[in-house]
Amino acid sequence: MRKIICIFVLLNGFAQALFAYDFRQVVFGNSYEQIKEIEGEAQIEKLRG
Repeated sequence: MRKIICIFVLLNGFAQALFAYDFRQVVFGNSYEQIKEIEGEAQIEKLRG
């Protein structure tokens, strides 16, 4: 029973660390904070200038 509790605590800790990590930084690099969500062609044309 003690081993099961220890394993559960360790897995819980790893899961929390995994979900707390921001994967956007891995995918997009350090400029991921500049990425904006856009909707529709009007916003795309506005950003193109």
